[in-house]
Amino acid sequence: MDITPGLKQVEDAGLGFQKVTYTNSSNLNTTKLLYTYAKKNELATPYGNLFKSFNFPITTAEKANFASQHGNNAVKWLDVDEIVVVEIPKGEYGELIDGKTFQLTFPVVLNSIETATTVFGTYFGFLGLNADVYIGGKTLNKQLSERNQNYFGFLPSESNSFNTNVTFLYCNDIERPKDKGDEVTVLTSTTYSISGNQTNKFVITDVTFSTGDSIRIKYTTSVGNMIVELENSVLPNDAWYPIDTPGIVSAYPKAYLNQANSPTDPVPLTIEIKKRNSTKTLSWNAYSPTNKFPNSAGDEDQKIYASYDGYKLNGGLVNIFDKPVGILYQDKGFAVITDPILVQGFRYSAGTSTGYNGIPSGNSYTGDKNFAKIYFANTTESNSQFDSVTTEFVQNIICIANAGEFVTTTNSTYEGAYDENATEKPVFITSIGLYNANKELIGIGKLSEPIKKLSTTIVPFNIRLVV
Repeated sequence: MDITPGLKQVEDAGLGFQKVTYTNSSNLNTTKLLYTYAKKNELATPYGNLFKSFNFPITTAEKANFASQHGNNAVKWLDVDEIVVVEIPKGEYGELIDGKTFQLTFPVVLNSIETATTVFGTYFGFLGLNADVYIGGKTLNKQLSERNQNYFGFLPSESNSFNTNVTFLYCNDIERPKDKGDEVTVLTSTTYSISGNQTNKFVITDVTFSTGDSIRIKYTTSVGNMIVELENSVLPNDAWYPIDTPGIVSAYPKAYLNQANSPTDPVPLTIEIKKRNSTKTLSWNAYSPTNKFPNSAGDEDQKIYASYDGYKLNGGLVNIFDKPVGILYQDKGFAVITDPILVQGFRYSAGTSTGYNGIPSGNSYTGDKNFAKIYFANTTESNSQFDSVTTEFVQNIICIANAGEFVTTTNSTYEGAYDENATEKPVFITSIGLYNANKELIGIGKLSEPIKKLSTTIVPFNIRLVV
């Protein structure tokens, strides 16, 4: 349908602009991966302010607030005084780095040996979603970033598909992933006879425990307040208790009645004990579409995300969670290494200068610990791999030049180009303009080559608008 002479309504405007996200793989090294040291409150160097930029706690009040929020979760490990900042140039990624794909080979001295360790990005388990979403792994695997409400970045929500702009980093050489292990009943409901107070403890010798176990003891008695303890630590009733003190091996629970005047005659004590201890060897591994974190999803012997919270214990939290060694700001192109072993062991003396610290660019770095923007020529010592995310809004429009349409031209070279007796006088279409309802030109597309159009032919065009 003609809107006005020379204009025509498009045949199909599609569904309007649709969001399209795609990824490109990147592998960076040498001058495209720069390292800078920063120390909290050290403003003599130009990088002491990075702690504020990364939203790390600095003042006493900030540290106290940080501890109150994260004293019982994995983020607590990010409260440090020294960091190594890894800079990824803006031109080397799109609008976002897909945090779950991030890997960093980091030059470090570990156990007095010069080596390189690998740092991985992964997920925290986000409790705001249904269990089948992240345990099954499928939806989780499609996310681009961290999934836990925390101190950093913007909070995940339905509107942003439960993504944020940060990812936490992990390293096998610092701490391997935690696993709760399999729950096993080691003592079924058994009734004992018990009497006496704390001076007359009843030792339960039917079961022993080792460091690394978590135990759950459920006990009942008809008289008084029951107390069960392990190595002088009171065990909560019917709640998981971690045995994380070195040296506790083959320990026995001890039970007694919390009464100053205990009954003379024995009273029944019913007790059931469960134990779990992970003997599984877990590792943080590289991401692939079929290899979710740190191993394949759906395998009960493996984990697909990091543990953020500890076990629930009498309404509180026990500090059993995976330890991050740093944080990746996905939309800013900065990875921040916070773990003291990695920071203090960083092999800056093997780096190359980019012109800072008074050392000519390209020379071996000979400065002190306050290095800035150094790189490593040896790609096996320093490199990074990740997927770069780019989002576009695309609209597909179909325009058809039917028979008898668009067979005239305002091109002055057309006149006299054909003999007046010629049976065919084709025009050549070189561009297409799009107009809004007010007949205002809103876009023009140039064709890669002129398209021949006769009065008897039909020529379709598929136009793709990208913003």
